[in-house]
Amino acid sequence: MRLNVMLSSAATAACILLSGSPAHATLKLTAEGIAGGFTLTTFVSGYSAQYGPLAQGILPNGNIITGSEFDRKIYVFKDLDNQTLSSAVSATPYICQTGNCNYAMATAGGQVYGAQAFGGFYEHFASDGSRTQIPNKVAAELRGHLGMWANPANGHVIASSNAGLVDIDPIAGSYRVVKAGLFPDGVSVSPDGATAYVENGVIQAYDLATGTLPRSFPNFGHAPDGTGVISGGPLNGDIIVNNNDGMTAPWVCWIQPSWTVTRISSFSSPPEARVEILSHPI
Repeated sequence: MRLNVMLSSAATAACILLSGSPAHATLKLTAEGIAGGFTLTTFVSGYSAQYGPLAQGILPNGNIITGSEFDRKIYVFKDLDNQTLSSAVSATPYICQTGNCNYAMATAGGQVYGAQAFGGFYEHFASDGSRTQIPNKVAAELRGHLGMWANPANGHVIASSNAGLVDIDPIAGSYRVVKAGLFPDGVSVSPDGATAYVENGVIQAYDLATGTLPRSFPNFGHAPDGTGVISGGPLNGDIIVNNNDGMTAPWVCWIQPSWTVTRISSFSSPPEARVEILSHPI
């Protein structure tokens, strides 16, 4: 059995780093990543533009759902490696609600939710890629900003929104503001549901109950971007971070409980837009 972390568009400390392969314009694990037990495979390739999908979700039937801004479609794929866009089970067109209509997504309580960046409605995704708005107070007041992640403790969605960092109950359509005035990217949540990790110039850890900031993680030499948290197995609670140079000098870091990072990256030509899977045995 393996634990998977999906990495969109070129994208853990060691920085298990993934670096680009100039010959094939793909990513590769560094020696630290290999020694840490990680493997790397391509999930889907063939996106027509450099700006690939921002996020993926796991549907109730086990299929993978992801958005593509440049052809404005919601794609659904089987959970298999080495696919192309033509392998999709379905490709559902959507209309842009914002100036950057790439979708952030999260799988919470076995369901997939998402919102278009910088002002989109929060929506629930069906297994065929169709969408309906999360109802009630969320629909009336809340709009997406950037990242989101599931709280594994209660099935809520922790998201960066127009109201700040919020805790959304997608079933009730209600929400609670965790930290007003905080509009981060790269939101993820610890396995115990107590801490939100966000990218806000640096990686910050916020207490979800109080909204306080008990810890910040220093910069990596260039601005971090997305984050993820490993749940289960020997790396439970470890954090995955990628930088904001996905098409020029990508790296991905693995932050261990000691919060120390070694970053190693080497790259000389841009990768194509694709989704990669970073795996670790559990």
